[in-house]
Amino acid sequence: NRVFSMTHQGEIARELFLDSNVRIARLRETSFGYALAGYIQENNSTSPVVFLINNDLELIDEKVFQASSHAEMSDAFNMGDRIFCVGHFRHAQGTSTKMFLEIF
Repeated sequence: NRVFSMTHQGEIARELFLDSNVRIARLRETSFGYALAGYIQENNSTSPVVFLINNDLELIDEKVFQASSHAEMSDAFNMGDRIFCVGHFRHAQGTSTKMFLEIF
């Protein structure tokens, strides 16, 4: 897993490598750089995660949400200096879906 920026000539300018258990669902450009939303897969469960990275593809901050069933962060975006994170999780039986919003 990696995020990279490219030059107009198609050459890789910068790279950010993520652990192999990270899955990114959405990458959004923000005023400070980028917000990556997705999940981390560990054992038999997943935890939603948001990574904040600057324009040089350096990690600024990360937020990992606790979850005991299948979970995924579907979006993260900024408005001003606030980050809004939207996600969901499904119980193993598939009977329930919950939406949540975290601001930091």
